Amino acid sequence: MRTGFALLLLLGLALAGCGLAATDTAEMPLDAHGAPVMTQNEAIGLAAWVLENPAVAQDKPALAARAVAATDWLAGQEFLTGGLDTYSPARVVYWQILRREIRTWLGVRPGTTSQEVVDALFAASAALARHDDAKARAALQAPGFSLGAERTLATLSHLPRFAGTVRAFTDLMTAPLQMEPSSGR
Repeated sequence: MRTGFALLLLLGLALAGCGLAATDTAEMPLDAHGAPVMTQNEAIGLAAWVLENPAVAQDKPALAARAVAATDWLAGQEFLTGGLDTYSPARVVYWQILRREIRTWLGVRPGTTSQEVVDALFAASAALARHDDAKARAALQAPGFSLGAERTLATLSHLPRFAGTVRAFTDLMTAPLQMEPSSGR
């Protein structure tokens, strides 16, 4: 037991020395009924499908916004790191790299919290699904988005293939995870 604690302490110090930042987490926004707009499994499925096949979101900014929001949300979730027996510092790094790559492409300013990104993108996606372009643009006027609403919408219409996608999702799909309890949805 003492050896395990010492190894854990050593790992923690090593990660701190590598400059691994604290994980920026977000709460999943709630729908009109008080339920999360997306479950963990839905977020994984949508993000993997869209980011691994970006052509499906071509000229569909609502779909791209939802997938990018799901990815940003996933990047901060505890289940990615697992418990002490399945902890994977590499998994944390893969997801931070993917998040940074997507945020750079989307013009998200450094220091913008995951909650700001997730809330703005889910709000824009929902507005676009209702054909309410004015509300979508308003959601993307958030201070954390540097491109402005029109350019952000245009950017979302042309989702590229991100280099970090394969590594993040391959590791996620092959590792044991601390999955969410059934949400009844």
